[in-house]
Amino acid sequence: MRYPLVPLVNELTFPLLFFWFCLPFVLLLIVLIFWLQLLLNEGKFCRLVSSLGGQEKEAVMVPHHLYPTEN
Repeated sequence: MRYPLVPLVNELTFPLLFFWFCLPFVLLLIVLIFWLQLLLNEGKFCRLVSSLGGQEKEAVMVPHHLYPTEN
C-alpha cells in the first residue's frame, strides 16, 4: 500500500478537522441543556400549581404558557 503524498492531518488541517468533528457534539450538548432546563422549569410550575390546591388535572392537561397572568 502506497502512502499519500500529502498527509490528511498536519499542523494546517488539524484545527479545521477538529472543529468539524466536534461541532455536532457541541450542538447536541447545547440542545440537551436547553431541553433539560425546559423540563425542569415545567416540573417546578406543576408543583406550584398543585400546591395551590386541587388543580393537579389542570396542571397536567394545560401547558403553563396558556394560563392567564394577573397584571
